[in-house]
Amino acid sequence: MVLKSMGLPERELIRILSLQGRAMIPVSRPVYQIVCLCKSPIRLPRRSPLGRFVDLGCQYMDTWPATFLCINCGRVSEYSVDSVQDYRVTLTDPSERLPDLWRIDFECAHENCGRMNTIYTSYSAGFPEAAVKSAVFRKLLTLQCSAGHSFEVNERTLRKMEPFEW
Repeated sequence: MVLKSMGLPERELIRILSLQGRAMIPVSRPVYQIVCLCKSPIRLPRRSPLGRFVDLGCQYMDTWPATFLCINCGRVSEYSVDSVQDYRVTLTDPSERLPDLWRIDFECAHENCGRMNTIYTSYSAGFPEAAVKSAVFRKLLTLQCSAGHSFEVNERTLRKMEPFEW
């Protein structure tokens, strides 16, 4: 076999053979994102409660400013529409998916407050809700509602989780 004579490791040979017949031409596509202070991007899918982000044109919804949790560093930050950047991402594998954006609603647990607090976070594509919830609970311990009450983030205060895929 020609590849074997090239001295490639077996794992690389298997990967190359499994890709035979599939064009592996890098594809560049526009995406919209916000970037955390730790430099981790949070990519915005084409459609979500935040707006429509398609073909370098966007229509923002009235949900801005929006609060985002960076799963990488655990920072919770509020971003305005002005923070959204257009960016081109290169995908080398046609089956590669960009991370899902999750909308997560919590209810303030302070004495009869009940105010809803929505955060958004990005997590690897296709992961189940339980995995995302676990990561959020590890990174995010408390939130502050619009009335200034600080409350614990847990199963008791969680109201809804919803993914927005690409």
